[in-house]
Parts: sequence; C-alpha cells; structure tokens
Amino acid sequence: MFEDTIYQLEEQEMLLWVGAVLFFGVGDMITTIVGLQFFPVVESGPLAAYVLSEYGMGLLFPLKFGTFVLIGGMWAVVPRPHRIGGPLALVVLGILITAWNLAIISIAYVGLG
Repeated sequence: MFEDTIYQLEEQEMLLWVGAVLFFGVGDMITTIVGLQFFPVVESGPLAAYVLSEYGMGLLFPLKFGTFVLIGGMWAVVPRPHRIGGPLALVVLGILITAWNLAIISIAYVGLG
C-alpha cells in the first residue's frame, strides 16, 4: 500500500514542483516580506532570521533560490521513486509556513486595530 502511494505521488511530480514554487517560494517570500515590512513581527527561522538581520531583505530571494538548488540537486541524484520526497517536503513546508505567516499577520493586524 505504501509503495502504491509513492508511485501515485511520483505521477504528480510536476504538480508538486509547481506547488513548491508557489507555496515555499512565492507564498512564504511574499508573506514574510509583508509581515516584516508592515507589521511588528519577526522572522522565526534561525537561518533566515540571521541572514535578514545581518544583510537585509535583499538576500531573501537568494536564500530561497539556494534552497531550491540544494533540494533540486538532491532530487537529481536520489533514485526514483524516493526522490519525490524533495518536492513533497517543499510543498508541504511551503503550505505550512505560508499559513503560519498569514495567521501571524492576521493576529498582528487585529492587534494594531
């Protein structure tokens, strides 16, 4: 049964990569920028918090891009069907982080009002 699920996910590999870009790449980046620029919130990810505090928002995109390069590189060398874990992890993490950021922004917005 587990093996069937992996192969079903593998059939959706392109959709998972699109979801990873939309949620982990775009969704997290936009909600992070909005939260940090317009609301009294802080970055909670240790690496991102350090990079943003030391070097500013200009490195947010390269940090995201680097993550995609790292996961994409791993995806390229890990054999099928196990490599599906790369885009799957990014899309799940992206959905969770984007939802978390939206919740924090909503709480901060209500607190300001």
